[in-house]
Amino acid sequence: MKISLIAFALVSCACDAGTIYMCGRPNGDTFWAAAQCSQHNAGVQRTVTTPDGLSFEQQVRFAEEPLIQAECKALDSRITELDATARQPLSAQAQDQIRVERRQARDRQFALRCR
Repeated sequence: MKISLIAFALVSCACDAGTIYMCGRPNGDTFWAAAQCSQHNAGVQRTVTTPDGLSFEQQVRFAEEPLIQAECKALDSRITELDATARQPLSAQAQDQIRVERRQARDRQFALRCR
């Protein structure tokens, strides 16, 4: 699933303050919107109520935080698993593959700003 951060924050939004919508299109693209998804020819995948007074970008970060935390935990587990596997007697090719997977997981952690 591709998530695009398309800022549909409208100055005169008819939506409730503190509510954002994750919208999806039939091609699989998803994006956050400040207005109902139907206004963007898309369907609602998720609705999130956020604290009042946040900018649209802050609302999106607030809405995605639980998803990011879950992905960070999964990446931690995967790295631990890869480290354990790498300590086993393996071929050089297998060690190289583990190193590549570990680097990809660490790069993703960095991109997500995992703690």
